[in-house]
Amino acid sequence: MALNYRSRFDTEAVVRLTDNMIIGPEHEEEWAEYQAWLEKGNTPEDPDPLPEPLPEPTVQEKLQRAGLTIDELKQALGL
Repeated sequence: MALNYRSRFDTEAVVRLTDNMIIGPEHEEEWAEYQAWLEKGNTPEDPDPLPEPLPEPTVQEKLQRAGLTIDELKQALGL
């Protein structure tokens, strides 16, 4: 079975695509296998793109999540 790897954005670790195992230097045997693969001239695939960040919720959305209305918040604050 041919090995292939994908880089990661967040660490020097890579993903072995045959089993989706995340491999870093602490995985001595797998890391040595990866280093040998690199020495043969192989290059890991680019990392998957990072997902778009979620937009900041509006004040109304935050209040709704807290189960409050603007009038209830004003009353709680004595406004």
